[in-house]
Amino acid sequence: MKKLLLLVSGLFLMASQAQSTVHVVRVWDGYLQFIEPESPFIVELGDTIQWLPLDHPFMVHTVTSSDIPAGAMTFDYIWQAPADTFFQYVPTVLGVYHYVCSPHALSHGMVGSFTVIEGTTSTAESNMSNGNIRIFPNPTADQLAIDLSGFQSNEWTVHLMDHSGKLLDVLHRGAILSENGILVASVVHLSAGVYFVIVEGDGIRRAQRLVKR
Repeated sequence: MKKLLLLVSGLFLMASQAQSTVHVVRVWDGYLQFIEPESPFIVELGDTIQWLPLDHPFMVHTVTSSDIPAGAMTFDYIWQAPADTFFQYVPTVLGVYHYVCSPHALSHGMVGSFTVIEGTTSTAESNMSNGNIRIFPNPTADQLAIDLSGFQSNEWTVHLMDHSGKLLDVLHRGAILSENGILVASVVHLSAGVYFVIVEGDGIRRAQRLVKR
């Protein structure tokens, strides 16, 4: 019976991982850098971050957690040859995670970070980046304009999350009313601080950092 439960648990875990998105961070030995897929680097709760070599590693690096949310599992992976070395991490706590290469963090600034947010869709192939969507003014005190004129879709959802990745509000859901593809949302109710605006539509998903004055 115990073996059966372990087998079922393993199959459930594999199925859950299959539905999550894998975000690849490249470890660049030549210039001692972590190359993250986008900036800001935002992942959903339960997604997988995977570190892979950009070139053949000739020296020892680490992928080491330095400042992570309370309750999150720490990590300290030694990175060295062979070139197929990889490391995966599945965050289970919302918030901002900072990590470093211990031998080269101070000498070469080999550091990185990612923000874990609540999932807003069940689509495993969502594309999150900050390209081609412009948010202005930023910082803002009252209104936020989002330029979506470069996309075909007219149906969009705009989520607002705080700096720890917690979902706060839905700023917009539905069609864009303006003819020029500019979506306007009010943020006057927000306290001053840093937020993330998540824009979904047209089969894509974009994230932008917002500063509220």
